Amino acid sequence: LPFKALKRPWEIIENRVERGDTRTLILKPINHDGFSFQSGQFAWIKSGKTPFGPGQHPISLSSSGDLETGGTIQFTIKNLGDWSGAEVPALKPGDRVWVDGPYGVFSLDRKPAMGYVFIAGGVGITPLYAMMRTMVEREDVRPVYLFYGAANSEKMMLKEEIEELIASAENLNMVFVPVLSNPEEGWAGETGYINAEIMSKYVPRQYKWYKYLICGPKPLMDAMEESLPALGIPPENVLSERFDMI
Repeated sequence: LPFKALKRPWEIIENRVERGDTRTLILKPINHDGFSFQSGQFAWIKSGKTPFGPGQHPISLSSSGDLETGGTIQFTIKNLGDWSGAEVPALKPGDRVWVDGPYGVFSLDRKPAMGYVFIAGGVGITPLYAMMRTMVEREDVRPVYLFYGAANSEKMMLKEEIEELIASAENLNMVFVPVLSNPEEGWAGETGYINAEIMSKYVPRQYKWYKYLICGPKPLMDAMEESLPALGIPPENVLSERFDMI
């Protein structure tokens, strides 16, 4: 971690179990003012008794960059390995971690547009959810279409939070389209994988002028490289970020 981060310890104030083998950490700064960030960015986290040594991890911020919450920040972390599967569940209120950030250009404010199509898979939902939170807080009426692919409902990180966010923003233009590849019995929504056919059902005619923000693992990114040109989307209207490790 950069030396400046060693001076920025943070305290765990909540470690919350979420859907999809996921946890949300809420942190507050210890003897410093924290940092400002744009929704969609990430930071490096180091847990353990000391800030020195290996073991820092890049994690997307799931809190809104606009929200003033006493300097707290929030990360939503999926169990993908030793650190996220063993150390993160063991963190408890009062524990100390070290955070360095923010980093990344995957941000809503860097891609102004008349509307947005968000396409997420797996843990890639985290920065897009943060962007939606920002738009709700700004009362931003530009349309947003969120397509979120997962195996089944239980694997969908932040599903309830997304539904509650949209329900709270009834005057805004937000559409949530979950797409399940192995749906549970009784599922009435879209099935299979996110593709041009599914997207064209929901996104209106002016979709070519929207900005497309894609975040997820390699199979999703590869599929979108085929689907978006089929819809006639200009490459300059697409911003993508692979989230295999985050």
